[in-house]
Amino acid sequence: MKHKKVILSSAVLLFLAITGFCFYVNLTFSNPEFRYGDLNYWLFTDKEFRNFPIIGSEPKDVLYQSSFQDGTKPGMLTLEYDTHLNPSEVIKAYQSVCHELNYLPKSTDHTSNSILVYSGRGKYDQIEIIAEKNSKNGSRILVNFIMKLEN
Repeated sequence: MKHKKVILSSAVLLFLAITGFCFYVNLTFSNPEFRYGDLNYWLFTDKEFRNFPIIGSEPKDVLYQSSFQDGTKPGMLTLEYDTHLNPSEVIKAYQSVCHELNYLPKSTDHTSNSILVYSGRGKYDQIEIIAEKNSKNGSRILVNFIMKLEN
C-alpha cells in the first residue's frame, strides 16, 4: 500500500512538472513582452548578443524596449551589470574590444563615460556602452543594443 502512494505521488509530481514546463514554453514563445525580457531568450537566439564581451560580473538585468508605434525609433535591448573597474577604465577596455571586433566608432564621451559604435551586423545598428560610478568601488555598466529600423 505504501509503494502505491509513493508511485502515485511521484506520477502526480512528474505530471505537474511537465505541465509547468509546457506552460512556460508556451508563454515564452507566444508573449513577446515576456520573451524579450528573458535573458535566456537572447542568449539562445542572438549570436551577436551572446558573443558580445562582458567586462565584469554576470548580467544582473536585461530589458527590452519595443519601438514606438510610428516606427521612428527602433527597439533597444539593455544589458546591465557591475564591474570592479572605474568608469574611465571600462570605456578604455570597451574601446579596445570594439576595435578588435571591427565595430566602427561613432563617438566617445569621456565626460559622461560612454561610447557609441556602429554594429552593422545582425539586427543591431548601434551599440552604446555607458559606465556609471556605483555606490561600491567600481561601475555599473549599461550596454544598449539599438536595433535596426525595419521598414
